[in-house]
Amino acid sequence: MKKQLYFDKPAYEHALRGAKSLLETLQESVDEINRLQLKESLTSEDLLQLLKNPKTFIVDAFLEKQGAGIAALPLKKEKMIDLLDLPEGCEECVLCIQKAKQVFQESNNLHQVLRSIDSYELQNSRVQVKQSAKDRLAEFFTFYITSERQEKVHAQLKIISEAMNKLADMGVMGNEARATFIKEALLPQSSSLGYHNPAETIRPNHRFIIKK
Repeated sequence: MKKQLYFDKPAYEHALRGAKSLLETLQESVDEINRLQLKESLTSEDLLQLLKNPKTFIVDAFLEKQGAGIAALPLKKEKMIDLLDLPEGCEECVLCIQKAKQVFQESNNLHQVLRSIDSYELQNSRVQVKQSAKDRLAEFFTFYITSERQEKVHAQLKIISEAMNKLADMGVMGNEARATFIKEALLPQSSSLGYHNPAETIRPNHRFIIKK
């Protein structure tokens, strides 16, 4: 059995907000490439090549647009960028992409689902998180009951939760008073001794009784 118990929407939305800085820097890079008109249109697949090696990407895009035969020469693309008559602003574009790459690599607080460039796509020249990545992220923050035992435990915990809330409504569950009240009202009863020694650790086989 598999029954959804809870979806942690606040945590899900917090994880998505964590990608905001990355999305902004990726968008800046895409805007720079579009401004230079090196390619008619960027694709989602271009994002990976863009971050992998921006100089190579720019050289390839320029040569493809120009239809230049120099692409067949045995030269490293990183070196060729200094030999070609590239549009003004390419150097700034490379720096912008490198910034995006650095943000991506240093995003330690980014959720694991969003740490792969494959989780992002381009739609109408806008960088966004793929729906499939959002679905995986939502699944991560969704909790399920997967057995009858868990279902029974959850039912009992729900009863306890409702009882605690009723006590809170009665004004006996505020701050430290809550723990004190429970401690004074409930007595853990050892199954072996019939009573609980305060110095003894409460064990799974203990039962609780109301003090009289």
